[in-house]
Order: sequence, then C-alpha cells, then structure tokens
Amino acid sequence: MMVVCVPRSVCCTARRCCSSSLATRTLSKRPLLPQKRHTDEGDAVSFVDFKRVTCKAGNGGNGMVSFFRGFRVPYGGPDGGDGGHGAHVILQADESVKDLSRLNSVITAKNGEYGKPKSCHGKSAKHLIVKVPLGTVVKQINTNTDK
Repeated sequence: MMVVCVPRSVCCTARRCCSSSLATRTLSKRPLLPQKRHTDEGDAVSFVDFKRVTCKAGNGGNGMVSFFRGFRVPYGGPDGGDGGHGAHVILQADESVKDLSRLNSVITAKNGEYGKPKSCHGKSAKHLIVKVPLGTVVKQINTNTDK
C-alpha cells in the first residue's frame, strides 16, 4: 500500500480535510513498533538473599500493687494480679516465601498487658511468627542482655 500526500486544496472537499485522512494517520511521527510492556511496581522487586534484621521480643506486663478492701476488713491482704507474658519472635521456614525482600529490618513483638486488682492477671501477648525461606541461616551477632 502506497500513501501519497496531496496538497490541502486538492484534498479538501465537502467539510472533509486531510487532517482526518488516511495519509495523515499513517505518516505520523511516532514509530509503528510494538510497545514495550511495563512491569508493575510489585513485579520489579529484586531478589534479596541477605538481610540484617533486629528482633525484639515483647516485655512482660507490670503487676498491679493492690490490697483487698472489704467491708469490716481493715487490713486486707494483697490482691493485685501479675502482668502478662511478652510475645516471642519466631522465625518459621516456609516453602511459599522465596526471598527476604518483604522482611522488615526491625521486628518488634507486642508487650503483655498489665495486671489488675482482685487477683486478675494481665493477658499474655500472641507470639509473632515471621515466615522466612527454606535454608535461611540465622546468626546472633549482638545481644543486649541486662546483667
């Protein structure tokens, strides 16, 4: 198919102009090459096989300092509850996880709840389970233990 561009005075007839003609559409300045498919932002993540992560377990909840106060009991004994246990950070190997790219650099578990009066103990926090790929090597580099 050969397209020839004709002068505007010859082409224009009865409200039709060559700007809408086939010649203008086929001779545009854009190339007719196939467009490259763009990836989504989530697909363009690179493979991560080494990551330094800081894990912090949750603190236990504080106990309640409380004394029993009843009718005609002037010196009631202690009745405060203990605080709940803090959560652990557990690393679990999983086949569906392929790399460490979605792992946060600081992982913090939740704290236990406070104790309450009338011997009510605080609720323990749920453990935080972090899924890692199979074959992940975990090394303990630095510990901040109070002596």
